[in-house]
Amino acid sequence: MTEDVHIDENIKIATEADINSMSKEELGTVNEVKEIYEDMKMISCTSFRYCMPCPFGVDIPRCFKLYNFKKNYGNKQSKKIYCFQLGGIASKKAYASLCKDCGKCVPECPQNIDIPKELSTIATEMEWLTMKVAVVVAKGLFSVQRKLAMRRKR
Repeated sequence: MTEDVHIDENIKIATEADINSMSKEELGTVNEVKEIYEDMKMISCTSFRYCMPCPFGVDIPRCFKLYNFKKNYGNKQSKKIYCFQLGGIASKKAYASLCKDCGKCVPECPQNIDIPKELSTIATEMEWLTMKVAVVVAKGLFSVQRKLAMRRKR
């Protein structure tokens, strides 16, 4: 809903609808869509960041966001994006496997997400065996590239 017309249309439909007014076919469609969303197993993080800061440096909301992106869109590049954003190439390390399951974040989450459990799943699905080596190599390449660029400027 991005325009007043959408809001007006929703209000009109809501005021005209009766209880149990959906047909069995419409209810079936709603249930099919519900099953599809449940199969996506998205993490319902709202990114309010009440769970932050993590004592071990995990960027919990960003881990959830990138994982949900992969689940939602099936992007083949999502692991590379995860590695670049959280692996320590673009900034400090903040990936899911840094979690030590201290549980400090859990009572702070308004969505009641089992954060350590979800981070474990994310680490398994998003981090690969050689990710940490790839990060070191990429940082080295960026460093060399930066030094070469500095020499060209002189």
